[in-house]
Amino acid sequence: MFLNSMNSDEKEAFLELAYKLAQVDGNYSKDEEDIINSYKAELNIKNVGDTRSVDELIDFFATRNEPVKKIILFELYGMICADSKIEKSETEMFDKLKSKFDVSDEIIKRITEVADELQTVYDKLYDVLA
Repeated sequence: MFLNSMNSDEKEAFLELAYKLAQVDGNYSKDEEDIINSYKAELNIKNVGDTRSVDELIDFFATRNEPVKKIILFELYGMICADSKIEKSETEMFDKLKSKFDVSDEIIKRITEVADELQTVYDKLYDVLA
């Protein structure tokens, strides 16, 4: 949704980080695959890179400005919630992002609340349109 406000390096790094997060629990769900594919379309990137470790990607984003960090947190939180089950490995990786990004707890709370609300709206919309 807000990914196009990032530069090309950030977009590629985001897609790589999202892909790694989607697979961190060993279960690359259909919902997660659909989200990755929508990211690829939104970012106009055909292939997901695999050039950096999770820690390198997190460190890369830790040096970015706060709006980019908020976008990353929002998008990745939404993705890990997409399959309706948040695994411990996903929580651990998201917690690592939060601690490295130095974003206030209040902002994190607002990001997760809005992402949850948006998912509820999407669920209702899919029910109506299905």
